[in-house]
Amino acid sequence: MAKKASQDATVAALTPLCIANAKADPEKLAEVMAVNSYKRREAVEKSGWPIYPNDVTYSVKRAISQGCLDGLI
Repeated sequence: MAKKASQDATVAALTPLCIANAKADPEKLAEVMAVNSYKRREAVEKSGWPIYPNDVTYSVKRAISQGCLDGLI
């Protein structure tokens, strides 16, 4: 339970940073939004906007990227 809470807190803290990074990069944001919808999360991951802690799991990385994308749509 504590692990889930920690992961949720990490996602909640880092998702707004990703959104801010994306909004500060309008050209790349336009490129990412032009990608097919089913590949956008991957495009967000590759954009450099999300910041991931060193020891974070793939599921947390995915949640941050998805949260970022959801915040941009």
